Amino acid sequence: MCSFATRLCWASPQTSTRKGNPSLRYASLQRASASVNKAYHVLRQEGFIRLDRRNGAVIFLQEDKHQAIQELRESFQVILAKAVCKNISREEIHGMVDEIFDEYEE
Repeated sequence: MCSFATRLCWASPQTSTRKGNPSLRYASLQRASASVNKAYHVLRQEGFIRLDRRNGAVIFLQEDKHQAIQELRESFQVILAKAVCKNISREEIHGMVDEIFDEYEE
């Protein structure tokens, strides 16, 4: 089975919609549109956006901060257990967290 890119490379450059075959540009646009729709679907499932017919995709900030903190705590427990097993110190962890927060503030 060939990949989408391989099929595009082997497609004839003379293909047009007049002959009943979609052009390469049309096929590429369909593929890109499907990828964007899939991304929106995943973001909606994860609770990061809400789709509104009037306004389009709107970023959704979860109002239940307590639940978000609990989810982070569970994730941190796994990550910190791995860090302890690798002898990564508390100071190194704090430094990494500070670096990550600094990246988001820029």
